[in-house]
Amino acid sequence: MANIYQELDTLNILQERRDFDWTGIHIRWPNQNPLALLLSELAKEKAINPEYNHFEDELLADVVTVDGTQTTSATILLHDATSIVAGEMLHNPRTGTNKRVQSVDQSANTVTFASVTGETWNDNDEIINIGPTHAEGSTVADPVTTKVEKKYNYCQIFKKTISLTKTLQASGMRGPAEEQHQVQMAEKHFDRAVEYAFMFGQRAESTLNGKPIRQTGGLIEWITTNVTDVHGTTLDESVFDGWLKDVFENGDTDTRIVLASPTLMQAITGFSKNRLQTVMGQNTYGLNITQYISPFGTVKLIMHRLLKGNVYGSYGICLDLNNLKYKWLRDVMLRRNIQSDKDDEIMHEIISEVGLKLINEKAHGIIYDFTA
Repeated sequence: MANIYQELDTLNILQERRDFDWTGIHIRWPNQNPLALLLSELAKEKAINPEYNHFEDELLADVVTVDGTQTTSATILLHDATSIVAGEMLHNPRTGTNKRVQSVDQSANTVTFASVTGETWNDNDEIINIGPTHAEGSTVADPVTTKVEKKYNYCQIFKKTISLTKTLQASGMRGPAEEQHQVQMAEKHFDRAVEYAFMFGQRAESTLNGKPIRQTGGLIEWITTNVTDVHGTTLDESVFDGWLKDVFENGDTDTRIVLASPTLMQAITGFSKNRLQTVMGQNTYGLNITQYISPFGTVKLIMHRLLKGNVYGSYGICLDLNNLKYKWLRDVMLRRNIQSDKDDEIMHEIISEVGLKLINEKAHGIIYDFTA
């Protein structure tokens, strides 16, 4: 037995006797999956095959543009004349004139008018098709129709395995059992993987070892129309509102969700408040939501911590939740004790087969490459 010939202090006592503060295991884990969380709560839709599809159609274009400055002779060139037929009236808002189409060459993108006046139509003038006018007793109008398009994506198989020895499982631990703790950590890693796929996945189907392997396409791949590049300059209200204007022109709701990088959140807090209002403090499904009132609709901003780094750190993704679905062929499941009977270990697996479904990509948008 050791003897101590001085006063006892915290260093010369048996160290194993010392207690220590215990308030549990604190996981350094910010919320990293707001998109999948929202969709799993609001827009889950069962898939019946790993490839799922939907069909889209849209109205014929009612606005066309002039291709090159030209004096309106009998025939003018448009960028796209495929939505126009003979008998329709084309209105030029800049000049205030209307002209009736006599014939259309859709392969050449030209229209020929019934009457000719000397008038200059500028390059990229927007021309509105204001509808047909026909004479009494006229023949049947030329047809022009739309074609339904097929859109598709895949369910992706996600897996996360937890493994520990039975000795560790049986050992006493401070706080929760290690098995319980590792399951909790695996669930969070699993959720983050699904979020990454929904954001950055690229639709693909191939084979691996003779078996099909699929990846779901994410938001960055799907959204192509309302994409605004700020070219590394400071984001101001006029640029942000111009982007929102394009997004809100499509879809059937006046509310959008914006997944915002911290840089975007910082930029918006610097906008003037005399015209637009920011309402703080809304909380849905554990997410802190900032409500931004734009001239075109209400925007609910959610800071997304996966939008980080040199590229995605200056990103904002605007979403119409009415046109997004969380597709699941096999919903998230924890399969317990999948180890062999001969193994001296415990093994669990988290598995799901899910994907992202995006409808009417023009109702969504991306803004990127800006500073606050």
